[in-house]
Amino acid sequence: MAYVREIVFGGILLFVAALFQNTALLTIAGVKPNVVLVALVLLAFSASHFFVYIVFVIGGIIFLRFSPGSDPALLAIAGIACAVFFVKEWFPWKEMVNCLAVIILGTLAFYLLTGFSFLWHDPFTIAMEIAYNTVIGAAFYPFFRWIFAFRS
Repeated sequence: MAYVREIVFGGILLFVAALFQNTALLTIAGVKPNVVLVALVLLAFSASHFFVYIVFVIGGIIFLRFSPGSDPALLAIAGIACAVFFVKEWFPWKEMVNCLAVIILGTLAFYLLTGFSFLWHDPFTIAMEIAYNTVIGAAFYPFFRWIFAFRS
């Protein structure tokens, strides 16, 4: 039963993240954060098992894509999210710092996989998005830990 509750809470959080990402509500100075990627990283640090996390990844992709077909950006997010679940333990710092480091690396990996030339043409925007994603991750990390504390 704990898995069902975990999936429901995570699904609601991902749905809200996708709503924010699919609107211009969080856009600041033309920079829009990758809220779903941040939420998936936070969920990687909160999910109890890989199976539960895969449900989150699939849900996040479904919430971002409402029409049939594949999108390289969605595949990149799914691949990065799956990698995050396994590499999160490799970082030597406290869990919150590890989470923020993974958000930074995940954002960079997203652009390396989807828009490599964007890194060279507009590094300021990438830096702003990394900062924005990191601030969102830092702000919501305690909330995600609190929401998923029932597992302990």
